[in-house]
Amino acid sequence: MTLSIVTINYNNVAGLTKTIASVLSQTWKDFEWIVVDGGSTDGSKELIEAHQQHFSFWCSEHDGGIYNAMNKAVSHAHGRYVCFLNSADVFYSETTLEEVFSVQRTADILYGDWVKVYKKGMRVCHYPKDVSLYTFYRHNICQQAMFVRTALLRAEGFDESYQVIGDWKRWVVSALRGDSFEYLNIRICRFDTQGISSTHNGLCDTEPERMRQEAFPPLFRKSMERLDVYERNFFVKLLKPFLFKA
Repeated sequence: MTLSIVTINYNNVAGLTKTIASVLSQTWKDFEWIVVDGGSTDGSKELIEAHQQHFSFWCSEHDGGIYNAMNKAVSHAHGRYVCFLNSADVFYSETTLEEVFSVQRTADILYGDWVKVYKKGMRVCHYPKDVSLYTFYRHNICQQAMFVRTALLRAEGFDESYQVIGDWKRWVVSALRGDSFEYLNIRICRFDTQGISSTHNGLCDTEPERMRQEAFPPLFRKSMERLDVYERNFFVKLLKPFLFKA
């Protein structure tokens, strides 16, 4: 089997309905589907039960957070790759998976572009063709726009001490180990901005700095900190005539 699709849900029956419709509409079918629900009380469990014939595994029970749920799902995955498409997230089109897997893929991690959906509009987000430690020091890659070798996540899953950016830290680990990344010039998903990373703004401010301290080599981190200072000073000098014009 090529792919394991994982959907994590908690009290988001409306979003889960959208995700189910998106997955079932895919023209390419060489996948299994795993749904892990955190013990929802809003009708999500009943919705899952109504569609359980489509799932290779599902559960609805209390868990230790999103990364605990993701690790749990990976333990039940049999596909060569795993894709995390959580409730309210959808594939960009009905042919997305067909476009991705119409050719043989060999990289450890595949990633493509994604559409960020707001309450009043959307924005297409593009990624560089080549990623490095520099890339991950600055930015994360949308996990819904990624396909990760299951074996990598079985060997080392997500750090469950994080609540928001455990996936970001995991890609840093892969970059440090030399795992291969392949850019796909394909729009993979539409990402719902009302998810956990939008409702934990304080953690979004503090967890990245904690991750940089924990995951990046000290010498690299110090070099990047010096570069940050240089860039700030450069732009201040560049804009100073305009910012402080009498």
